[in-house]
Amino acid sequence: MRKILVISLLFIFLFPVLIFAGDEPEKVDPFKEIDALYFSRDEGDNLELYYTKLNELLKSNPNDGEVYWRISRYHYWKGKLAKEKSKKVTLFETAQEWAEKGIAKEPKNPDVYYWSGVSMGMIGNTKGVLKSLFLIDPIKKMMKKTVELNPNHNGAHHVLGVLYRKIPGFKGGSKEKSVKELLIAIKLKPNDTLTHYELALTYIELKQDEKAKIELKKVLNEENPSDPIQAKIDKRKSRLLYNKLSLK
Repeated sequence: MRKILVISLLFIFLFPVLIFAGDEPEKVDPFKEIDALYFSRDEGDNLELYYTKLNELLKSNPNDGEVYWRISRYHYWKGKLAKEKSKKVTLFETAQEWAEKGIAKEPKNPDVYYWSGVSMGMIGNTKGVLKSLFLIDPIKKMMKKTVELNPNHNGAHHVLGVLYRKIPGFKGGSKEKSVKELLIAIKLKPNDTLTHYELALTYIELKQDEKAKIELKKVLNEENPSDPIQAKIDKRKSRLLYNKLSLK
């Protein structure tokens, strides 16, 4: 009887160990807090804190492409905030450099290619299309590589959509291709306000103002945007453009 009691007590104490011994510890996403800082980057020092934490993470993860593209994104946003043209170009060039470092470290990561292409696009946009025609093919290459690695990457289709609208026809520009790519991007991420706004601009160039107004209203009515800070800008611009179209 005593032997049975001892075995029973051992089983009781060991039972929790037997249950949990096979469980894997819950994986902590190191980027969850960091990304939260980026998506509230207009509050206090959040943008700089975002950058600081990424640099801390880089020390322990020197080969992680996820760190590199996020640092690229930081310089991209700083470039958008800059007032002087030369400062903008410098920051966008730095953003591209970090994305390229990410490509070297983790060539299977789609977002390092995406942010390299985005940075090139911003450099071209700042300098002017005619001064940046040599960037068109490299940007396309980066976006196609992004989609190859992640077919559901809405951002790559967004960039291609904007690119096809802005570049001249002799370099492959096409408003119809622009619409097609932007619609794909919207299907993949319906709450991206910037894509709806860019689609509205393409529709306007196609003389399809009513379709443009529908896209602008989607921006204005979006309650859960994928990027709340960008959405504030998009909503303000969409309201002005919608009112302008309504007065025609």
